[in-house]
Amino acid sequence: MPQSDDAPQHASEATSDPPLTVAALSQRIEAALAKGLPASLRVEGEVANAVIRNGHQYFSLREPGASIGCVMWASDLQRCSHTVRDGDRVIAVGSVVHWAPGGRTQLRVRRVEPIGEGALLATFRDRCDQLRARGYFDPSTKKALPAYPRRIAVLTSATGAALHDVMATAKRRFPACALLLVDVPVQGAAAASRVAQALKRVDAAREALHIDAIILTRGGGSLEDLWAFNELVVAEAVHQCTVPVVAAIGHESDVTIVELVADARAATPTGAAAALLPDREEASVRLGLVERSLGRAIRGCLTAATGRLSQRSGVLAHVQRANMHRQSAVIDALQGRLQGAQPAVVLARRGHRLQQLGHRLHVGMRDQLGVAQARVPWAQLPGAIARRVQTVGGQLEVLGRALEIVNPESVLARGFSLTMDNQGKLIRDASALHSGDVLHTRLRHGAVRSRVEPAPTQA
Repeated sequence: MPQSDDAPQHASEATSDPPLTVAALSQRIEAALAKGLPASLRVEGEVANAVIRNGHQYFSLREPGASIGCVMWASDLQRCSHTVRDGDRVIAVGSVVHWAPGGRTQLRVRRVEPIGEGALLATFRDRCDQLRARGYFDPSTKKALPAYPRRIAVLTSATGAALHDVMATAKRRFPACALLLVDVPVQGAAAASRVAQALKRVDAAREALHIDAIILTRGGGSLEDLWAFNELVVAEAVHQCTVPVVAAIGHESDVTIVELVADARAATPTGAAAALLPDREEASVRLGLVERSLGRAIRGCLTAATGRLSQRSGVLAHVQRANMHRQSAVIDALQGRLQGAQPAVVLARRGHRLQQLGHRLHVGMRDQLGVAQARVPWAQLPGAIARRVQTVGGQLEVLGRALEIVNPESVLARGFSLTMDNQGKLIRDASALHSGDVLHTRLRHGAVRSRVEPAPTQA
């Protein structure tokens, strides 16, 4: 009965009023929105499906279980300092409108206020634009990294894992390079100013401390944790450093402004150390190749100099022989004329003349020999050869110093040791040893022979 009474009532309500047109319904919706909602609303949500078409930006604001479409007209977008991206958490300021042609009710956004991490990302992008315009990211301003650094300053927290990674990598790749730890806070309110001050102090003392490069590093964390390395004061300090700076901040997916300004960026602290330090085994091979090449060049220079010396010696000997033959012929002719003169007076006069000619012959041969020696720079040859040998010797001395850096004896002199098995193979991993193996340990002075014993069992 109640159901039968209600049915005619619904039928009567459905047919008593004339139907609305779509336009009329849209007008009623617009009027209801204008009357029922404030003219300006502030709506918080996460941005999704952001896109710009024809100068206008369209996106959605969403939260679990709800979503609303948003539009920002080109005129409003041009005045807005922040362009939203998917994932931003923002407060959209605007009014609810109904778009009749498309039958959509949406939020017309006039202004966007980033919040939380979205605000930090907006600041990050603004600072990147500012520093890019000033040329801080220009590759042409980046300094070259040293090939064989003597000492590297590591700016990081003394208690962080990043320092351990850098030290382990340096010991493995190039133990001849010294590390100087500069302990600085890597997060917190004071971190940025402390890091900037440390960079300036290290750079100012670079010559006294023999600093060839700087590693600025820390481990991973949230955007807030890493924010000290997005501060302009740190970026300025890195840009002004005269020593090359390698930055490795956070994980591989993290990017900070300091890394973009630095002369080189590494994904991890280990990567930063590897970027600066050569592999000692590869360096040893290269030095061997250079040494052999230089030896061949020296031998070639000496052979060529010896050939030129022999050639010039032959020319001088030929000049001397020619002069001797010519003067001997003159003497023979004079002797023949002397023997043909019979009178004693004539004989005496001819003898005196012969003495004069002999003296002139001696003086002439001496002068001609001096001229021949002057034409051939005989005296310059030993000096030229000595200078060439000195130049080549200097090059060998430079290579010798570089080779000494990677010399295992130098490593032993600093307190390290080398442990080998019975076959002389270097032990690198304790897991490769077995109980009873005989080991030979080489120290700076002397050697030690030992045997591997099983580890004592723990109670």
